[in-house]
Amino acid sequence: MNSLTRTQLNRLVALVVAGGMLLLTGGVLLTLPGIGPGPTPAPTAPPTAGPSDGSPTEPGPTGAETPTPQEGSPGASPSEPGPSPSSIPTGTSSPTPGGTTSTPAPTPGVTPALFPKPGTAPARAAVTMKNGVPRLTINGMDNPALILFANVGYAYYAGTVDAMERQWDYAARYGVNIVNVSIEPAWMIAHETFNTGDIDAALMSAISLHPDAFILLRVGLGLSAPAGSGDTPTKRWLDQYPDDRVRFADGTSTFDGGSEGVTIASDLWITRPGENNDARDILGQVIDYISEHPVYGPRVIGYHPTAASTGEWFNWGCREKGVDLSPTNIRKFRTFLRDKYGNDMAALRAAWGSTTVTFDTATVPVVPGNANRSETRTVLLQPTDGAALDYYEYSDWLITSRIEELGELIKLRTSGRALSVTFYGYEMEVTTPISGHFDWTPLLSSKNVDAFASPISYHDRNEGGLGAFMAPVDAIQSAGKLWIVESDIRTKQSTTEPDASYNPACGSIEDAIEVHRREVGALMIRGAGTWFMDLWGAGWLDDERLWQNISELAPLYRAYVATLRNKAGDVSAYRPQVAVVLDEDGVHRMAMPLRTGRDLLYYGVREELYRSGVTFGYYTTEDLVLKRIPSSVRLVVLPGPFHIDAREEAGIRAYQKDGRTFLFLGGFGDTPVDRVRALTGMDMAVFGQESRTIVPSGTHDLTTGMTAVGAPFLSNPTWAVTGGGEILGRSGTLTTLALRDNGSWKAVYAGCLWPTDVFYRNVARYAGAQVYLDSGDTVFGNDELLVVHTRKGVPGSRTLRFGRKVDVYDYFGRRWYLGVESVTVSLPGARTAYFFFGDRAELLSRKLPGMTS
Repeated sequence: MNSLTRTQLNRLVALVVAGGMLLLTGGVLLTLPGIGPGPTPAPTAPPTAGPSDGSPTEPGPTGAETPTPQEGSPGASPSEPGPSPSSIPTGTSSPTPGGTTSTPAPTPGVTPALFPKPGTAPARAAVTMKNGVPRLTINGMDNPALILFANVGYAYYAGTVDAMERQWDYAARYGVNIVNVSIEPAWMIAHETFNTGDIDAALMSAISLHPDAFILLRVGLGLSAPAGSGDTPTKRWLDQYPDDRVRFADGTSTFDGGSEGVTIASDLWITRPGENNDARDILGQVIDYISEHPVYGPRVIGYHPTAASTGEWFNWGCREKGVDLSPTNIRKFRTFLRDKYGNDMAALRAAWGSTTVTFDTATVPVVPGNANRSETRTVLLQPTDGAALDYYEYSDWLITSRIEELGELIKLRTSGRALSVTFYGYEMEVTTPISGHFDWTPLLSSKNVDAFASPISYHDRNEGGLGAFMAPVDAIQSAGKLWIVESDIRTKQSTTEPDASYNPACGSIEDAIEVHRREVGALMIRGAGTWFMDLWGAGWLDDERLWQNISELAPLYRAYVATLRNKAGDVSAYRPQVAVVLDEDGVHRMAMPLRTGRDLLYYGVREELYRSGVTFGYYTTEDLVLKRIPSSVRLVVLPGPFHIDAREEAGIRAYQKDGRTFLFLGGFGDTPVDRVRALTGMDMAVFGQESRTIVPSGTHDLTTGMTAVGAPFLSNPTWAVTGGGEILGRSGTLTTLALRDNGSWKAVYAGCLWPTDVFYRNVARYAGAQVYLDSGDTVFGNDELLVVHTRKGVPGSRTLRFGRKVDVYDYFGRRWYLGVESVTVSLPGARTAYFFFGDRAELLSRKLPGMTS
C-alpha cells in the first residue's frame, strides 16, 4: 500500500482543511511534513498457521515482515447455525427491545458529546483507580475502554479494505471513540532505517473515516520470518548475529510451522550500544514522530509494544519445541544466575544438586515434560531439578523485564501522558512454565505499565460457551491496572484467513450478538475493557446489527461502571463469593506442563467453575499477602499450591477466619509438611505415583450427587491425609478427600486437579457462598448483577436462587420481579441474560439505560 484510497484521501482533505492544516498554492495540494505515506516494503504472503497459546500476530499495515503464528490450539468444533429470530421463544418475558430481530437507533447515552474529542495538544491518557475500579481517562475525562480493532495491513493485502473502512465508520456512528491500529516497524531494525509510511497509512486509514477517534497504537517489534523465504529483514539480521538465532534441543531453529527468529534474550535486538535501529530506538522514533505530529499527536493515547511468539510475549516455540538453546540465551541465563546467587558458587551447586556446575558452565536445562515429552512426574522435587526451577524463573524475568523496559521508554518519551499496554499473563491458557507468563508481581507493581490484554480463551468461546479469561483478571484490576479482553470473535467463516482452523465463526450474526452480550457483561461487573476485534480486517464486524447491539450495551456499561463502589476495607469494587488463588511459584514446580498444566490451569479451575453457578474471581497468592481478596469471599480455592513459602503462609492465615472455607486441590509440591498441617489442620504425607480417581466414602453434603470428585489424572508424587481430618473420599487405600473444621475456618483437601461442577457447588454451599444457578450454564456475577449465558442446544426454564428476598430486573426481558427469593425464566439455548438484583428503588436511582420502572 503506497497511497491512501480515494475515499480516504477525500476525507483526509476535509479533515485537514477543517483543522486549518492544508496549504493551497496555485490550486496545488500540499500536505504538511509527515502527512502521507512514504516508501514501504512489498507485501509478504499471509501466515498459514494458528497460535498455540494466544491470538495470531497481526501483519503490519504495509506488508512489513510477518511472524508466522504458532500451530495448534484447536478451537471449538464449527458452530451449528443458530435459531432464526422468529423461532426464538421469549419465555415469561416480553420480547427484547434491541434484540436479534431489530434494534433501535443508538441510545442518546453514547452520543460523542459525552466523550472527549481530540484537540490540538498531544492527548493525555491514564488509568486511575476510582471507587475500586480502574478507570481510563482521556484528557481528564472518563472514557469507557470499549475499543475497535481492525487490521489495516492485512485488509489491504487481502483486498477487504471496503469492509474494514465500513467498520471505522460504524464505530464513529455508534459511539465507540477509541480504535486500535497496528503497525509492524520491526523490519526497520534490520534495514537500519526509519520510515513513516507504515505509520501514516495505518493511522490515516482510521482517522479519515473516524476523525474524532482516539488511537491505541500496537507496535510490532519482534523479528521472525519463515525460514528460507529469501532476503528478509530477519535473515539479514540473523546472518549478522548468528548467536541470536533461536535454537532448540532437537537441533532445529524453526518454530511456529517453519519460522525462525531472534531470541528475546538478545540485547542487540532490544538495545544496541551506539546504534539507532534497535527495538527501543525504533519504538522511540515512532513515539517522537507521533508526539510532534499535528494530526496524530492529539489522537494517539498509548502504545502497545508486541514481540516474541505471536506478538504476545511468549518465548518462541515454548510449547511445541521447548527451551531456547541459542548461545545468546545461554549467556543471558548465566548472567541471571550470577545475579540471583550473588556469584556464590556453593549456593548455585546446592540449588542444582551438582558438585561440578559453575557460572561459566551452567547451561539451559532441557526441562522435564517439555522438549522430551516426559510424562512420568507431575512436580519437580528431585535434588537435580534446581536447574529447571531456575530456568522457569529466568523465563519469567526475561519477558517481564523486556516489557518493563519498553514501558519505561513509553513513559519517558511521552512525559507520562501516554498509556503503556501489553499482552501478558495467559496463566490459564498456556500449558508450559517456560512461556514467560507466570510472574505478575513485578508488572502489577510497575509504574510503567497501565493495562494488560489477552484474547478470551480459544476453548469453548462461541455461542453457548464459556468466554473464559486467560489471566487472573481480578488480581490485575485489584492492583489498579486495567484488564482489556481482545474479543476476536469471528462472525464470518473463511478458509483463507490464518486462524480459520482453530477459531471457527459463530453460527450467525444473532449468535455473535449474544456472545458480545456475554463478553460485555463479564467485563461490566468488573469495570474491565475490551476491543471488539476484526483480526484480519476481513469484515468480522461489518454488519450493522452488531453495532446496534454495541450501541445498546455501551451506555449500560458506561453508566453501570460509574456506579460501582468498593466497600469499606476492600481494595476492589468487584465482590465475588469464590476466589481462585493461583500460586505462580507453584507453577514453576510443574514437571508435566502439557498434561498437568491443562488439568490445573486450562480446564481444572475454569470450565467446571464457570458452569457451577457461583460468582468467582481469579487472583494470585500475592493478593493474599497484600490483603486484596474481597471481604465478600466465602470460599478460597488454591489449585496446585506446590510452593507455599512463609510469606504466603502468613497471607493465607490472615484470611482463615470469619467462617471461610479453604479448598486445596492437587497436592502441595515442596511445601513443608508442618506448613501444610498449619494451613489445613490435617496431617498429610507424600506417597508414590498413582493414577487417581477420588471415590466418595459414605455420605456428606460435599459429595452429594457424586460418584467421583473429578476426572482421573496422573499424580507423582501423591499427597494424602493421614490424620486429623474427616474422611470423605479415597483413591485406592489413600485418603484423598477430607475435611477439617478448625472452628473459625474450615479446610477441604481434594487430591485432584479437575473437580466437577457438582463438587464446586457442594463446597460453595458448605462454605456459605450462594449458588445462583445449577443448570450448568455459564455465570458471571457480583453481589447485584448476574450475567447468564445458556448452553447451546439446551433451551428451557432456569431457576435463579438469591438466598434472600430481593427485587430482580430481567434487563433484556424488561421485567421486574419484586420481593422474591428465586426467579424462574424460560431461556433459549446460547442466549445471554442480565439479572440485576437488590432493592428496586436503589437500582432505579442509578438511572441505568434500558432499566424501566
